[in-house]
Amino acid sequence: MLALWHVWIILAIVLFILEMLVPAFVLASFGIGCLASSMAALFHLGIEMQIAAFIAGSLAALFGARPFFTRWCYKASPGVKTNVDALVGKTGRVSEDINEPLNSGRVLGEETTGRRCRWMEALSRRIRKSR
Repeated sequence: MLALWHVWIILAIVLFILEMLVPAFVLASFGIGCLASSMAALFHLGIEMQIAAFIAGSLAALFGARPFFTRWCYKASPGVKTNVDALVGKTGRVSEDINEPLNSGRVLGEETTGRRCRWMEALSRRIRKSR
């Protein structure tokens, strides 16, 4: 039969595995709370103390460790442009009239549809210059 601290450890392991699918360090924070609760259960403290340890451990990890890990994991590389900024200056092919409310175009081999945006305007200026 599993002791209660085993259940907390198993739940922590499951949350750490799920954190790999949802990388925001939220589930890992709850996993750390489960580890704190398992320590309380290991010392035969009541369920109220285990829940208090879970809340305290989760909050400490969420507000203490999460900002550190998000800064460490999501360091921006200087000079690397992403998303729309990476498309400026690229060559593309317009598949419909750009002046319509909903525009579509093909940029870097991918069909894109949406409202007028920066890459569509940049593509429009580039095509007008090349005509």
